[in-house]
Amino acid sequence: EGGRRHLHGSELAAVCCEFAALHFGPSALDVLTKMGIHSTADIGSIVFNLVSISIIKAQSDDSLDDFNDLFDLEHKLESLCQKNLDRNTIRTIQGA
Repeated sequence: EGGRRHLHGSELAAVCCEFAALHFGPSALDVLTKMGIHSTADIGSIVFNLVSISIIKAQSDDSLDDFNDLFDLEHKLESLCQKNLDRNTIRTIQGA
């Protein structure tokens, strides 16, 4: 297995949002929007483009539809950024 496992569309979409929130903070939505990512379906399109050029692999039952309407990007990113802010605030207080 080598540490690899299959990720479902919902997991990939969530991880993409977590990555964006972690690296871009409150600007994550703006960054994704400027990249043309407005929905989880857009994330799916990127994933399947990567599949089509053999960067990543899909299983036979994977579908672009797996990414449709999973969650609202704006709400998900706001929630993730707030959690990251809360964690950082706690760390700052603990370190004071």
